[in-house]
Amino acid sequence: MSNANLRIINDEPDKAKNQRVLWLESCLEEIATEFGFIGATYLLFFSDKVKYSESLLAKPVTYKKQHKMNNFLFSNKRMKQLRRDYEQLAIHHDPNIQNGLSNSPFKIFSYEGDDKSSKICRSVLDKYGVSTRLVCRCDYEDQPAFKGCFLLMSSESKEELSNRLAEIKPQIEQKIQHFHKVAVSSTAAPEINPIIGLGLISSKGRSVLELVAEGFNRIDIAERLFLTERGVDYHLNKLKYLFNAKTNAQLVSSAYKFKVLS
Repeated sequence: MSNANLRIINDEPDKAKNQRVLWLESCLEEIATEFGFIGATYLLFFSDKVKYSESLLAKPVTYKKQHKMNNFLFSNKRMKQLRRDYEQLAIHHDPNIQNGLSNSPFKIFSYEGDDKSSKICRSVLDKYGVSTRLVCRCDYEDQPAFKGCFLLMSSESKEELSNRLAEIKPQIEQKIQHFHKVAVSSTAAPEINPIIGLGLISSKGRSVLELVAEGFNRIDIAERLFLTERGVDYHLNKLKYLFNAKTNAQLVSSAYKFKVLS
């Protein structure tokens, strides 16, 4: 998969949202296959710079605990099912997470121990032929608010994967860095944005935001979305609170900054 191919998505803004996401997932599958992994998962999340220097996450925003998280991309359907099973049964037992995550851009998660936590994780991973997971993190200087996290699933032992990684690490790093750059820069970015993926903005609120960005006034927005003007104000006020914006112009500017709008 060439870098030129990855850039195609930026040249096709008229593609449907789901097509853009599916296209990215197919590229993710190519990366996993090229480097001999069972599959891959890509997660877009906020960088530490947002957490500590921006007002977005400084506010106590609540969301439904059971909201479906959509800030993931999966290389294939089995990886999506693996994520669901792991989140329900094992993620809270993962010894790698319990022991804390290092700042290293590459880390191998293994589950070879005889402790209860490792056995619980293996009970899920074994169903998918996964023994270890290579976790790769990356960022893109033009979009400092976000970081990308890749989980590459392997059937190899920790020692086997470590030995192979010593040979292919530069190539993997180049590919995932470019993938992350395209993902956060493309018109598909809002579909995997953590603000939307975590349910911090409702679908109706997102529609209001999109129409405000297009220049519609509150009366027109109310008519288009079958809301009262008070209903439009309700969504605008929630959005302004979330983004710490005082005016519609500030709201739209922040929405573009955090890739809620593209």
